[in-house]
Amino acid sequence: MEQRTSTMYILDRAASELSDGNTRQFYYCHRSYSYRKQGNNVREIKSMGSNKIERACPSLLKVTISKFDGKVSTAFWKFHCGHELEIGRLRLDDETRTIIAGKCYFLF
Repeated sequence: MEQRTSTMYILDRAASELSDGNTRQFYYCHRSYSYRKQGNNVREIKSMGSNKIERACPSLLKVTISKFDGKVSTAFWKFHCGHELEIGRLRLDDETRTIIAGKCYFLF
């Protein structure tokens, strides 16, 4: 899903158990909410600033795992709000990064 939509999703909290015994997890858009500093504040924030948008993006994956047969069902909200799809904010694998760098090299 992440490769097809060029977005990333994070598991913000632990899975919860439903009353019927199934397990539910929510994966939120990685741009949602606020930046949280970790550690003893030695590391400086990036020059571009944080990827976070200070509010919730409605795009998410709701994953339900059946207790009985292990079947996984998902619901996907793909609409993003509060941010654009900026290439500078995407996490790219090494192969894609090399392809883009090669194309940019020939432009300049």
